[in-house]
Amino acid sequence: MKEASGKKKSSKKPKEPIEEPSKDAKTDSELSGPPSPSNKPERDERGTTTLQTPPITWQINVNPLLAIVAILSATTRLWRLEDPSEIVFDEVHFGKFVTYYTHGIYFFDVHPPLGKQLLALVAHWTNYDGAFDFDVIGREYDPKRVPYYYMRLFPALAGACVPPLAYQIVALTGASHWSAFLTGILLVFDNAMVTQTRFILLDAWLLVFVALVLYSYAKFKSFCDRPFSVEWSLWLGLLGFFLGCVVSVKLFGFFLFLFLGFHTLADLWRLLGDSATSNSILCKHFALRFVALLLLPLLIFASTFWIEFRLLHKSGPHDAFMSRDFQATLAGSRVLTHPEELPQIGQEYRIAYGSHVTLRRSRAPTSEGECWLHSHAHLYPVRYPDERGSSAQQQVTCYNFRDENNWWAIQRRGTTNVTLDNPPVVVRDGDVVHLVHRTTTRRLNSHNVAAPMTPTNQEVSGYINYGDNVSVPHEEWIVKIVGGGGGGDWTSTTSQVKLVHAHSGQALRMTEKRLPEWGFYQFEVTTNSESPADGTEWIVEEVQFGVRDSNATSAVASPLPRTMSFLSKLYEVVALMVTKNSELVEDHAFSSRPGEWPLAGRTIAYWMSNSTSAQIQLIGNPLLWWTASLSVVGYSALLGFYLLRRRRRKYDVDEDEWRRYVSIGWLFVGGWAMHYLPFFAMGRALFLHHYLPASIFKVLLLPCLLDHVYRLFGFPWWRRVIVGVGCLIGIAVALSFWYFSAFTYGLQTLDGEAILARKWLTTWDFLVRRPDGQLGLLY
Repeated sequence: MKEASGKKKSSKKPKEPIEEPSKDAKTDSELSGPPSPSNKPERDERGTTTLQTPPITWQINVNPLLAIVAILSATTRLWRLEDPSEIVFDEVHFGKFVTYYTHGIYFFDVHPPLGKQLLALVAHWTNYDGAFDFDVIGREYDPKRVPYYYMRLFPALAGACVPPLAYQIVALTGASHWSAFLTGILLVFDNAMVTQTRFILLDAWLLVFVALVLYSYAKFKSFCDRPFSVEWSLWLGLLGFFLGCVVSVKLFGFFLFLFLGFHTLADLWRLLGDSATSNSILCKHFALRFVALLLLPLLIFASTFWIEFRLLHKSGPHDAFMSRDFQATLAGSRVLTHPEELPQIGQEYRIAYGSHVTLRRSRAPTSEGECWLHSHAHLYPVRYPDERGSSAQQQVTCYNFRDENNWWAIQRRGTTNVTLDNPPVVVRDGDVVHLVHRTTTRRLNSHNVAAPMTPTNQEVSGYINYGDNVSVPHEEWIVKIVGGGGGGDWTSTTSQVKLVHAHSGQALRMTEKRLPEWGFYQFEVTTNSESPADGTEWIVEEVQFGVRDSNATSAVASPLPRTMSFLSKLYEVVALMVTKNSELVEDHAFSSRPGEWPLAGRTIAYWMSNSTSAQIQLIGNPLLWWTASLSVVGYSALLGFYLLRRRRRKYDVDEDEWRRYVSIGWLFVGGWAMHYLPFFAMGRALFLHHYLPASIFKVLLLPCLLDHVYRLFGFPWWRRVIVGVGCLIGIAVALSFWYFSAFTYGLQTLDGEAILARKWLTTWDFLVRRPDGQLGLLY
């Protein structure tokens, strides 16, 4: 039956009944309160209430693996940071440098200033007044006088950033996050890395800047398909900035500077061969890299010295290292307060009785640099190891550095006067003189006692005080001019002289043999026959109270400028840093050679308890260092295999994986080699901590190599094996860290048996306190 209205049936689904809310129930709007203007409710066309999207939203993504690495890294670096509450290892040096910064006193160091400036900044923030004397390792800190905890805290925080950065670097190479996690864990539990970043030292800054350079480089390369974009330009600039920071902490940072220079040249060479790249784009690439990776790092390097020259404006203990012009720019310098005593260098002065001089060996050894006649208050040992006796008199040596103890006064025979006569009397060829050591007032002496290192020569010593009116032949020296001008007068800078011992007829000679520790590794000085021997000619380099005119009527001093250009000061300091770095050749009880480093073959004693065998040693985690070193060998062997197979047109991996494999080798194996191999060419004293930047590269390589091997085959059993190997390495390294942690933190006292159990290598020098309280090495 049709409907009377004639209307069609509606095809719409009937609405479901809406349940009426109870009186006690509250709506969403009531629960959320009155709507804010940015969250005003709206109704759509169907009448449904919706909320507008807020104009600003925050989304936080937490990587749990990275968070674990960061927490563990901070824990291992910061745990019990206040212990020991004593000066540890090189805190004695860098703490003293911070004190100099606090007082504005100029000092010289072989490292660039940025790391020390960061430590000084921390001291400034914590109101350190420079009243504590960092004088000896083991001295108890006074927390009221020196905020040593905070001065350790910031380097420790910098060191704690290295493992998380390493995680990110490996992830950016295309490796899995589990491989990146293994990288972070390995660096978290490296005993050497933890120890070196927990104290008032420079290495924490160096290591974190190295990691930041690698991270910035990896980020920069990730945007290489978008050159000149904001991100590409930002990371290129940050790369140059952190590169400048690296070279401004230690000169060894220039290894990384050169390494990235090679990478940059390779990139530019590739672009140069790309015909699709226009000349204008190519020039832009060259210009931006030149500015960011050369000019910017050098500008940062120079700016740290500019800051240093502004902060350190007062005369200090190291003035003698610097030129007279440099010293004249320092407030309170002796060259300003006592201009009449100003040393004269570079101009010819006649040497008179009463002149004070420094005597430099005329022919410098090819490998040892310049050397000055030197003495100090220390005595020769009564008996040498070969049972020979000595005079036990004051040591006379030849020293590689300018020093106050290099000064000698020329005294007339038979007098006690060490000042100029009026008028001055010039010393001439053939005159007999006394040489008085200005600091200790002892006369230069030689006698029939065998020299310490060359028994066939006579010993040279400091003996009778200059004020004693005694003149004996053993202290009389004949001035024999053998070269240069002066017309028979002894002159500075030009006259080469031999000082012939009046009693024996033998000439004063530097033998090029270094004295042992009791002689501070300075060069031996003896007398022997003058005719065949090299090293017997000396030249006056500096003179005070010299005579300018040939009539010997006055002693004059030339004026000095009170200003010196920044570039001149920069050149002088950097040149001196390079020179003094190469001259640090003295043997040290804990020095080592590069061949011992990859397998953690040596240790360094940093601190020892005054009452127990508790100690801190710089020791690499042996399982980590051995495994990471094997990864370098393994990578190289596999690369050689691939190259041979590819030569035979056998391609074992796809092209993308091959390029990735080559790139990680170019970055990590190349970086390891660049930071390690140059040390073999160095003759200076070296230590295990010099290897730490190189060790970062080989630790980065290990998980990347495992990741590559994991991808080689798709067999589930094969991948399970590789995952098991990675887990085993991580667990073993963590257990090894715990086993050797007594040497990392110095909080646990081990007995001799426990220490011996941890002496895995015979070359490790662990200490033990004997029952009588004396220290000894554990063999």
